Amino acid sequence: MKHLGDITKIHGDKIDPVDCITFGSPCQGLSMAGKRLGFDDNRSVLFLDAARIIKEMRTATNGMYPTFAVWENVQIGRASCRERV
Repeated sequence: MKHLGDITKIHGDKIDPVDCITFGSPCQGLSMAGKRLGFDDNRSVLFLDAARIIKEMRTATNGMYPTFAVWENVQIGRASCRERV
C-alpha cells in the first residue's frame, strides 16, 4: 500500500489507478456521542476529499477505477453522507 500524504492535496486523476480505495475520516461530527454536527464539523469534511479523489479517478479512467471504495466510520455517517454527496 502506498501512502500518498495529505488527502487535501491528492488528485485522483494524477495518481495511478487502483482497484480499491480505503479511507477513514474523523468521526466526532458524525458520532451519536458527539455534538452530531455532521458535515458542519470541519473534521468530517475530509470524507468529501476522499469522494472527490474517487470521482476524479473514475472520470480519468472512464469509470473503470476504483472498482471499490471502503469507508470506515461510525454508522450514522451513512445518513450524513446521503444528505451531502
